[in-house]
Amino acid sequence: MTGLDPARTPAHQTLADYETYFFQTAQARDSSLFTAKVRDTHNGLITVELHTNQHFTGSAHGVPATQFLNWQRDRQRVLALNEAIEPGRQAAFVAAAQAAHGRWKAQQNDYQRDPATFDRMWPFQETDNFALTRDGVVLKYDAYEIAPYAAGQPELLLPYGELAGVLAPGWLPR
Repeated sequence: MTGLDPARTPAHQTLADYETYFFQTAQARDSSLFTAKVRDTHNGLITVELHTNQHFTGSAHGVPATQFLNWQRDRQRVLALNEAIEPGRQAAFVAAAQAAHGRWKAQQNDYQRDPATFDRMWPFQETDNFALTRDGVVLKYDAYEIAPYAAGQPELLLPYGELAGVLAPGWLPR
């Protein structure tokens, strides 16, 4: 989430590792901000949203990144997306995500102005960055992944009604 090229720099396993690296390499006006918040709690999950925003000297704007963690209280570990989807239903999940992407982009001014160019420049992409919330599954994208920077960090909502038979029953709302 620190936006560093893993080929150039070893991955940072802790905030302390990153802090040491940052203060050894940062230029005068570089900055990094890390935040964490609980996005939702339900069905024995705590969904945490981790967020970073880095601003490098000379850059026009910060570089945001967000990662969801769906913490299973009973198992004391993070739930992976492939564990939340019924076996053999990955294609149906992707289809639901594509439908949500279609709804989202229809609201974007850039798409409304020129749909063909938007689709060429910013096609749908699969992601495993998901949050199980009370309202549905939220897929989160970083800036530039499926839209221009001005669109921020897009979120696609997949309502649970579209995921019956797709999500494992234990993850549907009670």
